[in-house]
Amino acid sequence: MSGYSKRLKNLNLSGLSFVDSNASFGDFSNSNLANVDFSHANLAYANLSKSILTHADFYDANLSDVKLQKALFLKPTSPVLQT
Repeated sequence: MSGYSKRLKNLNLSGLSFVDSNASFGDFSNSNLANVDFSHANLAYANLSKSILTHADFYDANLSDVKLQKALFLKPTSPVLQT
């Protein structure tokens, strides 16, 4: 197995840079990845399920077979209060 063999799940990684990194097979599940820069990164087979991906940058990243189940890409909007 190449890439990140360590599990990085359930962590706050907000704002970090993984530019040009090999994060294939990495387990980032249930992590805060908001504003993370994954530009040109290899994320093949990575697990990003249940992660917060708001404003994450995936420019030219390898996203082959990435798990994204229940990942949050946008901030939830507040419900409109009715009077």
